[in-house]
Parts: sequence; structure tokens; C-alpha cells
Amino acid sequence: MINGEVHMMINTTVSSAQTMADIIPLWKSTYYVDPNNWVGELFGTRYHGTRTFSYYSNPEFDRRLDRALVSDSQEERQKLYEEMTQMVNDDAAGIFVYNTKWYGPYASKVEGIRFSPVSNGQDIRWASLKR
Repeated sequence: MINGEVHMMINTTVSSAQTMADIIPLWKSTYYVDPNNWVGELFGTRYHGTRTFSYYSNPEFDRRLDRALVSDSQEERQKLYEEMTQMVNDDAAGIFVYNTKWYGPYASKVEGIRFSPVSNGQDIRWASLKR
């Protein structure tokens, strides 16, 4: 099979709860810097069959997610996403066994490197050569 065929097969398999495997190893990087990228997209019912490989469904979680997605208060959003994360943890909806350790493979002549959760830590927008 070529990549497109494999991708299509995977999308078809995970697109419904009936064809979904019991366990799926999943690697996900941060695509945008917001907690919805993680807990919202991975566990929200609104994302079933699209951005999630989970068919976890919790009405209280979904109520919080709906509120967090429209809130313009950073404090409210933080509280809601922390509560949703705790719900997922309490319900054992996912088992997380790996987090990136960033080693930053850069020459000693490079300065200004900062870790970023986007692109697996390889964000070099602050980098420059030492003078």
C-alpha cells in the first residue's frame, strides 16, 4: 500500500465506534497553542470521527468544552480545561505513556533557543548566531 491508501484505511477504521479498535497507539503534537488542541480535540464528543481516535463521551465534559470554546476569559478557560483534564484522568479515558524530552540539537554558536510545545519543540524563531 502507498501512504494515501494507508491513511484512507486508518480514517475509515476510526471513523465510527463500531469499527474502532479497543486500543490505538497515538502520537499527537501541538498544532496550535491552546488546551483545546489536547483535551478538547482528543475527548470532546463534537470531534468524534474527525480529530480524535476516542469515542469517550461525557455530557459534563462536553458542557465545559462548549463553554470554553466561546469564552473570552483566560481565567475561565483555564479553570474549565483543568476540570476537563481531571475528568478524563478520573475516567481513565486515555493512558499517556510518553512526553517529549527536548534536547535541542544546536551548535554552541547558536543562542536564543527556547522550548516550544509546537512542532515537537523545534521552534527556532528566537534563534540567532552568537557574534
